[in-house]
Amino acid sequence: MNKATAKQIYANRGYWYVKYIDPIFHKWKTISTKLKSTRRNYVNAQKIRDEFYVELQNHDYSEFRLGSIRFAFFHFKEINANKSKSTLKTYDIFYSY
Repeated sequence: MNKATAKQIYANRGYWYVKYIDPIFHKWKTISTKLKSTRRNYVNAQKIRDEFYVELQNHDYSEFRLGSIRFAFFHFKEINANKSKSTLKTYDIFYSY
């Protein structure tokens, strides 16, 4: 467990929250432990935090897709098919480079 994120438990609106870095988007996010923010529940919030961090570390967040740049470009053109003709021609010029 990363020591920088190990103590990211805080009280907000009467409940304990766990703050963590999302491994996909690399931004800070929070989740509620749904425990009232009392001293007695702080120990339980720490346990929930530790279990959550273990689950984050054990999960594989890498996503691999097979394909090529050509496939990605034509998929991009399908998504943007509703654009003007000049924009679509600009996409083709870009792809030709």
